[in-house]
Amino acid sequence: MGRPYDLATKQSKPGWLLYDSKDLVTHAVCVGMTGSGKTGLCIGLLEEAAIDGIPALIIDPKGDLANLMLNFPQLHGEDFAPWINEDDARKKGLSPADYATQQAEMWRKAWGIGASAANKAKSYEAWNKDFAGWLFRTQKVDLFKSPSTKDVSKPGESERDFRVRLQQSGREARDKQSASLRQKYAPMIAALQDWIRRAGQMVERRQAESRSSQMQAAISVGATILGAFLGRKTISATNIGRTTRAIRGAGRAIKESKDVGQAEDNVSALQQQLADLESQFKTETDAFAATTDPLNEKLETVSLKPTKANIAVKLVALAWAPHWQDGKGGLTQSWQ
Repeated sequence: MGRPYDLATKQSKPGWLLYDSKDLVTHAVCVGMTGSGKTGLCIGLLEEAAIDGIPALIIDPKGDLANLMLNFPQLHGEDFAPWINEDDARKKGLSPADYATQQAEMWRKAWGIGASAANKAKSYEAWNKDFAGWLFRTQKVDLFKSPSTKDVSKPGESERDFRVRLQQSGREARDKQSASLRQKYAPMIAALQDWIRRAGQMVERRQAESRSSQMQAAISVGATILGAFLGRKTISATNIGRTTRAIRGAGRAIKESKDVGQAEDNVSALQQQLADLESQFKTETDAFAATTDPLNEKLETVSLKPTKANIAVKLVALAWAPHWQDGKGGLTQSWQ
């Protein structure tokens, strides 16, 4: 807003006097004597409002703001002469005319564009082309890319926000992949479980048959031996036939006992196949989950540069960027 002013010494204090946006009210009226700086104060208020994004409606009964724009088209000293403060000129040891010329030069330097160029329509066409060329030569957009999902971040999206979005899409992809793997493995797992159930039933049946055959064979052999050696004193053809049948029964019992062992081996083999299949399912699921870990994967950087055909400048206009000027002529951006 300017520099603080000491009423006692009637001198400016060092530093800048700034109004915080919270101190700006909804309505304000600037009053004062001619040349007291009302117009400059209003311009400063406008700067502060613009910096903080506060909409402002300006009512200028005297038209000073408009007169500044209308009366300084060429930014010459004589254009500034009616508007300078002659006391300021005397303090600097300058005549009013020289002080006006100095002020005009300062404004021209800060303005940077001659008034004659700003008044020509062709100037804006040239600036449009220059701006488009500058965009083509110097500008690019860097985006993040996920190697696993091939997703690309949106312009202006931070790495953190992109990873959060990848995390959500990663969960959806894992759920979809898990459903696909379950659909692939479920029939095979169900078939093996059914085979194991049937094989287990066969083992139980074979075990029961084997126990029955072993018991029957033992009884037959025992009865034959006892009948041959204890009940009779001679070995007849009938006794020999009975003994032969008993021995054959014992052989069948031994064979059925081996069949039980084979059936149990079949059950063990099927159970191992089921365990291997479940392990394979888990391995594939874990492998896919590892490839879609957005928190740990290294993101790639994709740089997009504009092509001349894709550059469209919608508007080129003159804008006012307010600056503070120190006593040595240095400029400081007033919005920082």
